[in-house]
Amino acid sequence: LDGAGRGWKRPSMGDLALVTCKRLDEGDGGDEEPRLVRLGAGDLHEALEKVITQRMSSRMRLLVRVREASEREREYEVSLLGWHKVVDLLGDRTAVMIAYWQHEGQTFFIPDASKVTVKVGDKTLEFIAGNGQIPRVVESLLCKTRLRYGQECSFKIAPHLLLDERVEEIELVMREDEEDKDEEEGSRRRFTFNMTFLNHTPPYLLETSERLAVANVRKAKGNDMYHAGDFVSALIWYDKAFAIVRHPKSFGEEEDQARQVWVACQLNRAACHLREKRYQDAIADCERVLELDGEKSNVKAHLRLAEAELELRNYDRAEMLLLEAQVVDSDNAAIKRLQGLVRRRKQVDLREEKQIYGKMLSNN
Repeated sequence: LDGAGRGWKRPSMGDLALVTCKRLDEGDGGDEEPRLVRLGAGDLHEALEKVITQRMSSRMRLLVRVREASEREREYEVSLLGWHKVVDLLGDRTAVMIAYWQHEGQTFFIPDASKVTVKVGDKTLEFIAGNGQIPRVVESLLCKTRLRYGQECSFKIAPHLLLDERVEEIELVMREDEEDKDEEEGSRRRFTFNMTFLNHTPPYLLETSERLAVANVRKAKGNDMYHAGDFVSALIWYDKAFAIVRHPKSFGEEEDQARQVWVACQLNRAACHLREKRYQDAIADCERVLELDGEKSNVKAHLRLAEAELELRNYDRAEMLLLEAQVVDSDNAAIKRLQGLVRRRKQVDLREEKQIYGKMLSNN
């Protein structure tokens, strides 16, 4: 009946849709008042919900005929005025965001490493997506769907998910309430607050100095995780830092600094792989560094590569790598310590082999 909004995004099951739904076969002739319904919750006929989510866009009006099991047909005039996007991050209602409907303006996804500006209460907050500067659950909800500039979002989050950085920035505007009681779990506490998405700058539009600062922050967080013994989290942060400096030449005058971060991330990844006993992965990271122009004599890469080869019992290869490193830095104590360890491990293996062969000969 009305093609307005054709081709635009459609609501999904779980969203809050503002609709009018009029029964034509009842002959009342009246216009039903718009109402807000949760799609998928049974507020509308199942067939009408499918039509709304699969065929309708905002400001569209359709004539829908529904054939019941009794072969009786019903006619509905359905109008979709708009909808509020509902994002349930974990699927258990512990972290929910409602992005209130806003018709005008382009929609955006927030890519990793973007500079994002939001408003919470009277405060304007600026953060880098993926740098852990706001609670992780809030950031994940924001980055889960497309948003428009100026779009207001309402959050409802369980307390145990709001334990990380910069919670103090939003805690003044948070209010505590209880959701409807659940038959199995009873009432559940939630913190609710509103946030307005103001604007964002994607990473490719940031200044090179800003991108470099983002990479260094992530590398530092990886170092903190490494020293705390959380090697899996450290790997994640090193990967996130590496993603920023993947192409050092794109940094122009700051190429050398970007290259240093690139090398550091690879070598730190290798260190994590060594602690996690993933020696082949450590070898791959070190070899990538040695293949880079100007890094063929990198002592740290030789050391970690030799350590991985040692654990794989490739003693000759480990000794050769350490000799190459010693040519560059003859007084390095770590090289000498590792050379001694290689010799001892090699001797132990030789003795064990002699014992095994000796037993085999004696049995024969």
